[in-house]
Amino acid sequence: MKDFLCNLEQGIETGPLIPLSRKLIDPKLVDHSNNLIPMILSCCLTDLLRIFAPEPRYGNNELLDIFNLFIKQLKKMDRTNSELFPFCFYLLEKLALVKIFVKLVDLEEEELLVKLFKTLYRVYNQEK
Repeated sequence: MKDFLCNLEQGIETGPLIPLSRKLIDPKLVDHSNNLIPMILSCCLTDLLRIFAPEPRYGNNELLDIFNLFIKQLKKMDRTNSELFPFCFYLLEKLALVKIFVKLVDLEEEELLVKLFKTLYRVYNQEK
């Protein structure tokens, strides 16, 4: 799925992707006990947000849940020897490309922005 979505261009007809976008935010998957599942979901969601840009096709509450998921996954960047690290790197790269966290400013979610910066700062400092 991740490989399929990463190859789709922005500006394509997104209607067929709407059901998939709904499934990817299912709490059963987001909160899955296997760490790989939420990580891959995060990668897929970043690609969907890129494809859907400039309108994310998610409501504000759903976006907040997605942002929380992203931040939770970014915390795993400090495990450079983990099987999750390539996915973490992909996620960070796509989030930077899409600039999706700008939406947090639009949503006036200061608490989540602080959480994001603290997470990135912690990961960065552990690398030193």
